[in-house]
Amino acid sequence: MFETIKTAAVLSSHYKPLAHPIALEVQRELEAHGVGVPFVDLEGTADLEAALNGIDLAISCGGDGTLLSAARRMGQQPVPTLGINLGKVGFLAHFSLEHFLSLLRGQTPPTSLKIVPRMRLCCEVVNEGRSTTGYALNDVSIAQGVRAKLINLQMEVDGVQATQYRADGLVISTPTGSTGYSVSLGGPILIPGIQAFCITPHAPHDLTNRPIIVGASARIVVRVLTEPLEIAVVFDGQQHVPLRRGSEVRVSRARNPLPLVAPVKLSHYQLLRDKLHWGVGPLSPPEGPQATPTAAYD
Repeated sequence: MFETIKTAAVLSSHYKPLAHPIALEVQRELEAHGVGVPFVDLEGTADLEAALNGIDLAISCGGDGTLLSAARRMGQQPVPTLGINLGKVGFLAHFSLEHFLSLLRGQTPPTSLKIVPRMRLCCEVVNEGRSTTGYALNDVSIAQGVRAKLINLQMEVDGVQATQYRADGLVISTPTGSTGYSVSLGGPILIPGIQAFCITPHAPHDLTNRPIIVGASARIVVRVLTEPLEIAVVFDGQQHVPLRRGSEVRVSRARNPLPLVAPVKLSHYQLLRDKLHWGVGPLSPPEGPQATPTAAYD
């Protein structure tokens, strides 16, 4: 893979200052191996849609949040992205620094890599005739601030009224984001290859309002029916746009997915087991005369 890479961008975040020396080391190693690095963004604030024009590979140094920020700021033109994980989970940032360097130096064969297209969301927010468009790799959520008053939301799917929610909020997630905010609200886990969205209400007042799966070609419109006190639409938990009564949140599949670099042998089920401890039950105590009541917790 790296034989075809001529230019790369190195990205990090001001939330991860410990990742900045790693990002600069990555830049030095790339340049030492003949890869040009015309763009470095350590603060995580640049307009990447413009800055990455013509770049072959983006390398995100930090964690999943850093990679989510990069994917969101790439706008309509995402580039292949490799995540070096210095965070807590590493659900999207699959590589350690050592693994990346072994790839770059030819110690690990490039055939061990694959590019997985990850669906993204395009969200247009219409407030009093003014429109704001953003992108999300995980989810778009309508959420409240510190106040806990229920809000009324009306949802249309493909121009047809689907339902109304009286709830604390609403989360529309991609399969990638189904293991994030949505699953903590009781939503299902979707495998990334599935072409669908998950719509999950947050603490709905009506017990019949359950999470629903819709096809990725659907166009979803959520309209705010009541005057909110503190409410906003949030892109991947990072970018906030305030909402008012009558505001519309229009969500559809983004035209271009994020090309995410991952190890060939990596299974999503393995990720669920290793990162989220999916399906892991209580440990059984060892058999034999040496067993003690506390052995299962050692």
